[in-house]
Amino acid sequence: MSPERTVIHVLFFAGKSGRPIVLPLTDAYEAVIHPPLEANKKNPGTLQITPSSSADGPGKLEVASFTTLYGENGCGKTEMLLGLCDGLADRRAQSKVGMLWENQQGLQLSCGTFLKDVELRSELPIHRSDAVAVPDFSTVFYTTSPFEKARRGRLRRRGVRDVSPRFGKDVESELVAAFSAYPYLKGRVDFVGKAQVELKLKPVSLLELVTVYGKSKQANYKSTDPTLRKRIQDLDRDASPEAKFILSFAVLDCVERLRDLDTHELIEALLEMVQDHYLWLSNLLSSNPPVVDSLSENSLLNKQLAKAYQALKVSQLLFADVNSWRRSSSLAYLNEHVGHHIREHEQLIGEVSHLGLLHFSFKQLSSGQASMMSLYCAIARAFGEFERESQDRLMLLCIDEGEMFMHPKWQRMYIDSLLKFIKEFGSLAKRTHVFISTHSLIIAADTPAGRLFDLDNQQLTNAFGYTPKQTLNSVFAVGDFTGEFNLQLLTKLSAVLNREDQDPQSIGHARQIAGTLANDELRRHVQQQLNVLIGSEDAQA
Repeated sequence: MSPERTVIHVLFFAGKSGRPIVLPLTDAYEAVIHPPLEANKKNPGTLQITPSSSADGPGKLEVASFTTLYGENGCGKTEMLLGLCDGLADRRAQSKVGMLWENQQGLQLSCGTFLKDVELRSELPIHRSDAVAVPDFSTVFYTTSPFEKARRGRLRRRGVRDVSPRFGKDVESELVAAFSAYPYLKGRVDFVGKAQVELKLKPVSLLELVTVYGKSKQANYKSTDPTLRKRIQDLDRDASPEAKFILSFAVLDCVERLRDLDTHELIEALLEMVQDHYLWLSNLLSSNPPVVDSLSENSLLNKQLAKAYQALKVSQLLFADVNSWRRSSSLAYLNEHVGHHIREHEQLIGEVSHLGLLHFSFKQLSSGQASMMSLYCAIARAFGEFERESQDRLMLLCIDEGEMFMHPKWQRMYIDSLLKFIKEFGSLAKRTHVFISTHSLIIAADTPAGRLFDLDNQQLTNAFGYTPKQTLNSVFAVGDFTGEFNLQLLTKLSAVLNREDQDPQSIGHARQIAGTLANDELRRHVQQQLNVLIGSEDAQA
């Protein structure tokens, strides 16, 4: 029976070494890529797809799929997440990501560029065509790592949403996203309600708007006559904050939504408005309501100024009970006083925040607290944008070591809290494929059964029910939990107890080591064994 909604069964991806990686997202089918029998031939090999004999996991997830990637440093986890985002954001024929999916028309296969010539072997009715309409994805990437900034920037230009936090003195977040996440977080960890935040409205200077977004950057400003240049400088210095905000929003919103040609037209009209109404411009824009239609004959500029005024009215209410466009308080206090207003006008406030005019940041948080807050705020932001898209669209949410900086106590809650938070977004969760990467034993062992992907060996594994020791050995291929520093001391102690080293100095060192053992029962037992050993040596002497 065909599914009501599109189901992605397998992703195919070129790994760091160039070898194709098979990423099963469901247990329905097994896909294996066989290399050509003779390595010197150009034949790319065969792709074999068969029904799977594997059983479904013990618990149904609220998301479309969940996969945890693990592997040694340098194995390509981050590169793979970025590559998946890139490949699924740009689903054209040259995409590097292949896909096996199922819809009401049956099984469909798109191989991507690196498997385009592969021979398909399957007894299943699979439709394979370069012209097939592949599922549409919204791709989201999150990381707390300061690296990969350049590549993340390139992917943003290709349509990937990079919602990674901006760490500095304070941790910046998107205001609406923070207040979407707050109701979920406030009862889970004590610090959330008490977290100190800062909110400020900060317009952009008129000079910057003209020079950055003019027809040829600075040419628009430099080519103007000295009188106009001085008027621009004077307005930057003396105009009211309200006038500066309206001009900032009008230009930046145009840049965000419209073509460069429209932006150039708007800047030209704005310069004419400054030239014609310089003496009264600040007062005219600051009046309630502002005088808009008489300021310019350009309909685009008038429309943008009117929209900017609406944005100003909504934004000012965030500061109605303070005497400036800046406020600092606890997150709980801010939620009590303006939270209802933010949720009521979340779209317009979100636009102001997105344009960089409304700054919201967490202050005085530890790195672990900042990591938790930024993660959930980023996810809320991604789902807020996802909610406004097509109901047929799918989301790929990639979180690169999101547990970084978190205490093990919080790591234990990481996957459960993540899935429960995504569930809060209702039907959107069922269209969301989640990929996370980790180096954490706790998170590897807490991954849903059969959803742990070993990137070094390129296969799914299972750590469900493993003890910490088993996870360390079987998942991370580390033979001993003890680190190298303490292992050397324990080895010296063991050599004395096993009578492999009977040097008096070594025995004395062994007694010192035994006295520092953390386990009381073990410490007493080892000390007794050493006393027996020393007594035996004395008797023999």
